[in-house]
Amino acid sequence: MALSLKDITSTNLSDLIKAIGDEKSAKQLLATAKKEVNPSKKRGASDTTSSPGVKRRKSTYELDSEEPQTPQALEASLALPMPSEDLGEISKAILKTNRAPLMLSFAFSLLKVEIFI
Repeated sequence: MALSLKDITSTNLSDLIKAIGDEKSAKQLLATAKKEVNPSKKRGASDTTSSPGVKRRKSTYELDSEEPQTPQALEASLALPMPSEDLGEISKAILKTNRAPLMLSFAFSLLKVEIFI
């Protein structure tokens, strides 16, 4: 005989323990059945987007300008800066990074140079 989730939630815990044979599993089954039967306690994805008072956080990857740009202007704004050969400017630069990836990329660069020389 198959029981529905509603039937399981209305059953006593002691009856579930007798049927399953394990108290921990019976408690988990009862808790899960109650969560599924009462969806109002669950937080769904629609709850976060439907509230009108909450503003969506602006993505860090969004472009700053609100006006549409031409493809050429957009590409020009995404261009990387030119490398600097000014030693004074380079010596003032501060690089904050995790040491392991930095050392790995440095070792890889050395190996790459050694192989191609």
